[in-house]
Amino acid sequence: MLATLDILALKLISGIGDVTIRKIITSNLEIKDLYHLSSAELKSIFRSEKDLLKIKESFGGAYEKAEYDFQRYMDNNITVIGYFESKYPINLTKIDDFPILLFCSGNVELLKSKKNVAVIGTRDNSQVGNRIASITSTYFANEGFTIVSGLARGIDSIAHEAALDAKGSTIAVLVDVTSIYPKENYKLARRIIEEGSLMISENTPGTFQSKSSFVVRDRLQSGLSIGVFPIETDVQGGTMHTVGFAKKQNRLIFVPDVKNQALLEMYSKDIVGVDFSKIRGIKHLIDSGVAIPYTKDAFNDIKVKLEEHTFGKTDQVISKVNEGYSYDLFSSFNKTVKVLDETVSNDIMKPVCSTSKDDLKEQNTSNVECESNEFSLESLSTRIISEFELLSNFNLDDKQKEKLIKTVEAFCINVRKVSEQKGRRKKRS
Repeated sequence: MLATLDILALKLISGIGDVTIRKIITSNLEIKDLYHLSSAELKSIFRSEKDLLKIKESFGGAYEKAEYDFQRYMDNNITVIGYFESKYPINLTKIDDFPILLFCSGNVELLKSKKNVAVIGTRDNSQVGNRIASITSTYFANEGFTIVSGLARGIDSIAHEAALDAKGSTIAVLVDVTSIYPKENYKLARRIIEEGSLMISENTPGTFQSKSSFVVRDRLQSGLSIGVFPIETDVQGGTMHTVGFAKKQNRLIFVPDVKNQALLEMYSKDIVGVDFSKIRGIKHLIDSGVAIPYTKDAFNDIKVKLEEHTFGKTDQVISKVNEGYSYDLFSSFNKTVKVLDETVSNDIMKPVCSTSKDDLKEQNTSNVECESNEFSLESLSTRIISEFELLSNFNLDDKQKEKLIKTVEAFCINVRKVSEQKGRRKKRS
């Protein structure tokens, strides 16, 4: 089994992505075992022998760097939890694409909670959606459930705040725990930490926050939870990514009963657009049989369903949701995920991945600044490899393939330009 430091070291090796590390984890191999793999075992884990050679050549140095980083994270109140640690959430062990590490800020004891529900929805919510999210989160927080959401503006923020107001617990799932996004939620993030709740991410602090990283993050909101409550969303809203993951992960999905006459009258009084776009996606989930509609009168029944659905160390899932629904995550990928322009560096804990000029000289890497984050090109390279491994799980159509090829070609051209510029500078000096 890989220790947490082993996993952290593997992540530091260029060309070794999370998908590969996940295969090593599920094979129950230790680092020393990798050096004695049969040909069949090697093919089942690595893309080529070159990847294994990278580990053999680089693991020693990467491990030393991992020890340094691990201490640095601890000094900045960030706890790193590896897959095999007792605090690693049971719910996340039940998903195929589980996070190999969790970077945590706050009360890590909350990771032991199996009674989690995700309350999610649009950033641009209506007042009716505000009330539903608040009532739903308050009820389940009072019943001992931990409320999971993504710290986005709108429904996410309402869910976190309602849980804290009820003196309950909440988990915010982020792309990077050292960078609060959006910046207006800085105070809420601080409150989450100060009131004994938790923020987590699977990404190394300082990771570049791309559009796709927010989509990938969404699978952890549903993965941590036994039930997911989309409150408001359009048919192609970003919330649907989490719904798609919840379906794949066999989580229970509950939505407000927007066909209920009393609720419809409330929406009629609250101007949300002539086509009721904020609940169009909710209606679709009901009509397609994906989600169970609810009103507050059904809370007790839902609680019973959720408790029956709770996972144990060796438990199988008890309940099953409708198998007739399949949501294409990639088809709306570029249209529906909007990343806002502002990211703020978080002084709840100091940003821990900014590299000093002295460190840069020692590491001989280039540094790129994006928004408020600094990160090494080596870490960006690792992230790109992980993204391509993720894309391998999708069947791309010809247009998507063409777009991807053009993007890669443009990236390669820019890499060559940077390399040529550095070469000219060296000659001049």
